[in-house]
Amino acid sequence: MKNKLSNILFALLCLALLLAAVCLGAVRGWSADRAEVIAALTQDGEMHTQLEYRGMDAANLAVVAARHLPADDDDLMALRQASDTLLSGTGNADAILTADAAITRIALQFAQELPLLPSMQTSNRDQAYLAQLTSSLGKRDGLTHTYLLLVEEFNDGLSGSLTGKLAMLLGVKPLPLPEEN
Repeated sequence: MKNKLSNILFALLCLALLLAAVCLGAVRGWSADRAEVIAALTQDGEMHTQLEYRGMDAANLAVVAARHLPADDDDLMALRQASDTLLSGTGNADAILTADAAITRIALQFAQELPLLPSMQTSNRDQAYLAQLTSSLGKRDGLTHTYLLLVEEFNDGLSGSLTGKLAMLLGVKPLPLPEEN
């Protein structure tokens, strides 16, 4: 009887340890995946090159626009600030996505307004720069779209797998979807 009781206790202990290991693995694994998606927009993230290109293009657009707009133009200053945010890569996801949306909005606005300025009409070089930069920066499928896909993929995996559901029960939260501007 004593041997049977110790075998049952041993089996229960093994089962408890196994469940604890599965729970710990689920939480650590999904937490690491969540952190990786959040970090995708930082300097070390997988979108670093895309951040740099958009930030540099925005800075170049600001240089071109500065030749034709007053130095204190609100949109020009906002474009510079948004470019700095992308190039630093140190902001949180919301700040980076907001900067990206501002760059897209300002690029589309500059594409319409700058060609009407007399100083722009006399500069073929700036017209070419403006056309090329606003074309690439005015696309709405940039960072926000790519990040949205990463978030959706994480959330689908989290809610669609047994370990993901277990991790959610233990406190791992789905990522909020960024707003597509």
